[in-house]
Amino acid sequence: MINVMPLVLLAVLVYIGLFVRHLRQRRALSEHLMFAVFYAYIVGVVAVCFFPLPVQPSLLRSLHQAGYHAAIAWNPLRSLALTLTHDRLPDIVYSVGGNLLLLFPLGLLLPLTSAKVSTHTAWITGIVLSVTIETAQYTLDGVLGFAYRSPAVEQVVLNGIGCGVGGIVVGRLATRGLLPTYRWTRRMPDSSASAE
Repeated sequence: MINVMPLVLLAVLVYIGLFVRHLRQRRALSEHLMFAVFYAYIVGVVAVCFFPLPVQPSLLRSLHQAGYHAAIAWNPLRSLALTLTHDRLPDIVYSVGGNLLLLFPLGLLLPLTSAKVSTHTAWITGIVLSVTIETAQYTLDGVLGFAYRSPAVEQVVLNGIGCGVGGIVVGRLATRGLLPTYRWTRRMPDSSASAE
């Protein structure tokens, strides 16, 4: 199995490069902190959705022979009903709650990054990201030769709902003046220019 450590190391190296770039661009501290949180969240989503990754030939052979073949659950109501009626409560909470929470932070963070990102835009972005994740998982299943992950329309629906709720929450807080919005394109004022 390939665990998440190579991803974390790569993410740290990329982040160091981006941090240096932000320093050169004289980004405000608040903008950099927002970017750091957003970056860590995206790395976390990749880690949760794709790792650990089985690569040992013997393990792949045994799983393929066991008949774990990739298939997409197209009917979200049917698959959700099966989850609710056949799984134990901890599994239901993990499956339904996990899919609702996966993109909830995206709905919170996107509107904070720019005043141009509305709740509706955040929701659409969440749906597109969820479809991308499920498509990548299905492709990965095909490459590995067995159903390592189980792509389902139900997961897209739940991810989208979670992202939308996150966008609504941050929208409500912002309209009450409880949250600022940040533009990553702003720069810190040049001290030499302000002195003139």
